[in-house]
Amino acid sequence: MMKKFEELTVSINDSDVKNDNQPVFLKAFEETEDILGALNNEDFEDDLLEGIEESISQFIFQIFTGIFSIHYELPDGFTFEINDVFPFIKDDDLLFDYNVEEQVNDFRAAALLQAKMDQFIHYVNMDEHVNALYSTTSIYLDAKHAAYEQWHHKTGEFFQYVDRENAYGQGLYQ
Repeated sequence: MMKKFEELTVSINDSDVKNDNQPVFLKAFEETEDILGALNNEDFEDDLLEGIEESISQFIFQIFTGIFSIHYELPDGFTFEINDVFPFIKDDDLLFDYNVEEQVNDFRAAALLQAKMDQFIHYVNMDEHVNALYSTTSIYLDAKHAAYEQWHHKTGEFFQYVDRENAYGQGLYQ
């Protein structure tokens, strides 16, 4: 069913908006050729929503967008990716910055936070009009696709875009 899933950088054509690097997740469906997307970051200087509203008044393109300004991530101190900064567990009690007890307490607090979130989702879902869940970009895009809203689309390019301060690019060709 899914033809392709790729990450692409897109900025809106609006001289008043200086957009930060916004990964857009694109998913194309064979039957409809609809393209769905979600902006991952907000604008680094200006309010991106205002820029998008101004730009959409110029054209509506065939990318559904939503801003995930607050990303879900592991609690502070528990992201163990290669390039992440996290406190090492220092288990030698002769070290001045021995932190085993602190790390264990933080981990227990993170587990409690997760349990509270599960409980919160349970009670929110008691309202039959709401379906709260731990989600992914794929689930969001599938829901947008299932709504099957028809939109006009922009053809051509998004010309003069900014992906960081004082970094202007030319053209994103479709």
